[in-house]
Amino acid sequence: MKHKKKNIIAVSSLLAVFVAFGVFIVFQQKTQVKELFKLNKQLQKEGYYMADFEFRMLGAAYLLDKGEYSKSINTLSEYHNKLKNRDGLLKIPAFNNKQEEIVFFLSLQNPKTGAFIDESVPYCIYWEISQNIINHLESLLDSTSGPLNLKYPLTFLDDINTPEKLKAFLNDISYVGWIASKFPQTTFHFARNILDCTNQDNILERNNLYRFSPEWKYAMLTWMYDFQDSITGMWGQKQKYR
Repeated sequence: MKHKKKNIIAVSSLLAVFVAFGVFIVFQQKTQVKELFKLNKQLQKEGYYMADFEFRMLGAAYLLDKGEYSKSINTLSEYHNKLKNRDGLLKIPAFNNKQEEIVFFLSLQNPKTGAFIDESVPYCIYWEISQNIINHLESLLDSTSGPLNLKYPLTFLDDINTPEKLKAFLNDISYVGWIASKFPQTTFHFARNILDCTNQDNILERNNLYRFSPEWKYAMLTWMYDFQDSITGMWGQKQKYR
């Protein structure tokens, strides 16, 4: 009887430790996220390139929602240290002309993937940050710049370049768990965004950077059509479990 009571006490104590540790981790992450947003504002004032900040934060939320708690926590901690120590951050130089600005933004491209962000973030982040920079590069072109040529091909798009791969990707980022449903923005935002690639005059095709097949475009439009909420008529993320 005494032995049984000791086991109960030991298990209860262990559970109490786990609960206390969980509360500490949650509090620590909440504090760290607040600090990250403060650092972002400060670094912007100091002239650092921070256009990828919100994408990285959304990437950490994506990992958390997928149950990759340790990876999400480590990602935030590493990013916090990077911003706090200004480790590897780039300052936006004072450009003398548009060509210098083009060269700066082209230097942000990842030679391995072609995306304008490193591989520390989830794949779902790649397209939108890249699209934003490609749009900006296109806006800088004039008669002296010539056509828009990237340093590296956009090979990361090969991972979604068939109807089957596209649908798997769209489902992954559009059906979220209860954690992501509490955030003001979710990865469904990226599903809406890639819809632009179905336009006849989309930025990839008019600059000869990448071309999706007619079957791909049809699959994209069909998926979006089917994803519309039957009650409200609106589009937005859907929860995995209701």
